[in-house]
Amino acid sequence: MIKEYVDFEGRDKGMSYAECEDQVLRYLQKRALLSEGADGLTDPQTILTLFLLGPALLPPLLTDEEKAAAKVAFAEALKASSEVDMSVEVGMPLDIAQKWAAMRDCVALGREYKYDDSQSEYHYTKNPELLVAALAALDTES
Repeated sequence: MIKEYVDFEGRDKGMSYAECEDQVLRYLQKRALLSEGADGLTDPQTILTLFLLGPALLPPLLTDEEKAAAKVAFAEALKASSEVDMSVEVGMPLDIAQKWAAMRDCVALGREYKYDDSQSEYHYTKNPELLVAALAALDTES
């Protein structure tokens, strides 16, 4: 079955497993992805399996509680968004923008990098008065 998926350097897909294995090993060595005994992996079957399957999956980034809360918040934001005109001329009403922000707030990871409230409000509403206020605040800081 593997021979149906492996096709390196223009070889026919009808190669035997041994030919596929050999091609993968040569491919990895040529690309300096594998050196003799790298990480204790010398068994061609193990190397081929790891190459075809890819790296191990990362652990989930969200807790089950965060996922559940985000699903609910997403559904609410999506429903509210579908009920109003948010064309470029009109923009997104602040109450709907806050629903989308609430969805992001369900996730703890990266929260320290989140926009502050005025940045988030400008992102959604494109209200130029917010830019004027931000510039005025810069003038008072100096």
